[in-house]
This record gives sequence, structure tokens and C-alpha cells, in this order.
Amino acid sequence: MGMLVARFLVDTSAWARYADPTVGVRLNDLMAVGVLASCGVVELHLLSAIRDKGTYATVAALRKASVGWLEMSEEDMRRALEVQALLVERGEASVPWAALLVAAVAERCEVTVLHCTAAFDLIVKITGQTADWATRKDIG
Repeated sequence: MGMLVARFLVDTSAWARYADPTVGVRLNDLMAVGVLASCGVVELHLLSAIRDKGTYATVAALRKASVGWLEMSEEDMRRALEVQALLVERGEASVPWAALLVAAVAERCEVTVLHCTAAFDLIVKITGQTADWATRKDIG
């Protein structure tokens, strides 16, 4: 059976809280049904913490096999800059650039951002896209 269509782009903030039982169970449940995806900026952030080449190769291969991949584009960069400018106009200049890129990819691909940071609450006020806290107990 092939991979189902991705419904969630998981932000680094959610993966970083995998040890939290609520988050870990939700991510595991969604991974089991094949609806999770990642993108370049998330993978770069996650894998940048690994220094050992064997561990790096193993983790990268496991992630590639367990989550889908959403391509990033120049269009995503432009959208992230557009949303950043709108946030600055509103006095919300504290949203990290990586979150803006993750949101732009998710918006273009029409998937929900699964996260654990208030930055996405600010972004969705501008974009109207869907984002969900990974700490929710239901699997979506």
C-alpha cells in the first residue's frame, strides 16, 4: 500500500516535543496512516543537531521512509516575505523566518501545519490557512 496524500506539514516545534506523550502519540498515529509530511527547512533544522555521520544517515533515512516530502519553491519564499511584511505592519515582527517558510509551503500545498508554537497562530490570522497545535489529543 502506497503513501496516502499528506494532510499535515509537521513543523520543527512539534517534532522537538515528540517526547511529550500527547504530541508523540498524535505524531505516531498520524504517521501510521501516512498523512504527515516534511519540507527542506524542517529537515535542515532537525538534522542540523546531529553530528555523528552514522546517526545522521540513519535518522535521515528513517525520516525519509516515514514522512512525505513537500517541495519548496521560490514562490514560497516570496509568500513568506509577503506575510512577514503584513505581520510587521501589524506590529508582530517576532515570527521566525523558518515558521514563515513552513507556513508558505503548507499554504501552497493546502495542508495543515502541525506545530507547537504561537508563531503559527499569528501567521494564520494573515493567511487564513489551517494550522493545529500538536498538543491536541485527537489525531485530526
